[in-house]
Amino acid sequence: MKEFKDFQEFYNYGYNLVSNIKSKTSGFLAGERVEYARNNVYKSDLRGFIKIGFISKDVITILDTNSNILKFSIENLVKNLLVHSDVTFEDYKRIPLISSKPDKIVKSKNGYDVMLFKADNKFYKLVIKTTKNKDENYIKSFHLLEQERYEKY
Repeated sequence: MKEFKDFQEFYNYGYNLVSNIKSKTSGFLAGERVEYARNNVYKSDLRGFIKIGFISKDVITILDTNSNILKFSIENLVKNLLVHSDVTFEDYKRIPLISSKPDKIVKSKNGYDVMLFKADNKFYKLVIKTTKNKDENYIKSFHLLEQERYEKY
């Protein structure tokens, strides 16, 4: 499993994988690129994660998790970069703030996810899931919202 010394290295690694995927999938839709990545990128290249931050006490309670650590996997970063290309490096750097001090928290219907929202010149939605054994928390999705959609939550 690949280890990363910091978020910059983690992001650059994922960004380079995405650049390679995009060069091989010209004309593909975002979902098709994600499928291509799952089927054609070496699994060892997609293994690895970084501890990106901590979740708030409210989120710990809602998820009924045993950990306050938030992890971000390379596989998920690649998926997010392919699907949500409008999210910038600077946006990703805001994840620790969003996870520790969200403006809104909404539990998903399946019970394994929680959606965190932050409004700070942009409107963010961060989805976090816990593993079934409740020992790990991972980012599932991170993207920008339009203000109207943000206000509906």
